[in-house]
Amino acid sequence: LKLSREVVKDFLGGTYQDLPERYQQASPMERLPLRRPVVLIQGKDDDIVPPVIAERYATAAREKGDPVRLELLPGGHFELIDPASPQWAT
Repeated sequence: LKLSREVVKDFLGGTYQDLPERYQQASPMERLPLRRPVVLIQGKDDDIVPPVIAERYATAAREKGDPVRLELLPGGHFELIDPASPQWAT
C-alpha cells in the first residue's frame, strides 16, 4: 500500500515484485490461522495505517476460526504508544 513512505519496502529489502516470498512470510494475513487469541488496538482516526486494514484482518481471522477482538479507540496512529495519552491504558 506504500504506507509511511514505503517503510515496508525498506524493512523487507525490496518490493513485492522482487521478493514475494519475503512479503508472504511477513504478512499477518498470510499467517492465518494463528490458532491463538488476538487483540487488535488501533486509532479510529489513524491516517498512517487506515483502520480498514485491522478490520479486514479481524474478519479474515474470524473466518479462519481465530478468536479476535478489535478495539478502535479515539485518536490517530501514535496515541496508543504515548504513555501520557488516555489510549495508553487500553
